Amino acid sequence: MRTLNVAVSGAAADVDRLIQQMDEIAAARLGNDSTTQDLLRFWSASGEPDRTVCQQHHLVVHAGGPTPAWADVSVSSSEDVDQLIDDRLLPWTTKWNDGRRAPRAQVATQRPHDPGWILSGRRLIARLEHATAGLPVLRIDHIGSTSVPGLTAKSLVDIQILVPDTETALPVAIAATDAGFTHVAGEWFGLDRSGGRHPEQVVVDSDPGRPVNCNIRGLDAPVARDAVLFAEWLRADADGRARYQVLKNRLAGQQIDDYGAQKEPHISAALTQAEAWAESTGWTF
Repeated sequence: MRTLNVAVSGAAADVDRLIQQMDEIAAARLGNDSTTQDLLRFWSASGEPDRTVCQQHHLVVHAGGPTPAWADVSVSSSEDVDQLIDDRLLPWTTKWNDGRRAPRAQVATQRPHDPGWILSGRRLIARLEHATAGLPVLRIDHIGSTSVPGLTAKSLVDIQILVPDTETALPVAIAATDAGFTHVAGEWFGLDRSGGRHPEQVVVDSDPGRPVNCNIRGLDAPVARDAVLFAEWLRADADGRARYQVLKNRLAGQQIDDYGAQKEPHISAALTQAEAWAESTGWTF
């Protein structure tokens, strides 16, 4: 059985009160059985949370006030605590232990850019780096529209883990589940700009409060470089962002798979411009 570890940050007195409250609510929901109570544990991280606190816990909850950069959520009332436990923590730990993903929207609903997406990406990468430490991970990147200021997105954070080869991807995917993710078994492929298919492993969120796709790809798969290059170019090129936004607006509201498939020709063509940008700026992967 896996335990979901939640750090609580803030002023020491507030942290103590919040942990006691969360413990009581979780115990009431889970019952007095010690086995089920091990599903969820709360830890004190008084003060301002940092990267290390984020790495070592699945979620960082801040007691009151604005949410610090390394915290995932702030709570300031009993109602907030009830909602966090009932709507997020208990479903998360249940699905995680069952190897199930959180429910996912099936329609491509676009939302205005939220600066919190980039902070979420940073926290997720820190947790994944910690979970896969010791394995041959070459780099971890936040890719996709949530990584590009100014673009609308589905509020789904896309993460890519780069490994030396396809054979390395599975053990890295299994290790990544320790960060609170679920490995989606099956034959998955990433498409490069020519439509070529490259095997990969996929882990996704069990946390209903933070939708995430994480693709583990080998260095020999061109799609891995394409994904990082496209995001870097979009961040640097205002005209490229504007054209991509027009497409996203036109496709908004479609079923997720159709939405993704219809973006591919645009992305493939745009990568030609992105390559020219990379050469002119000296960008390398």
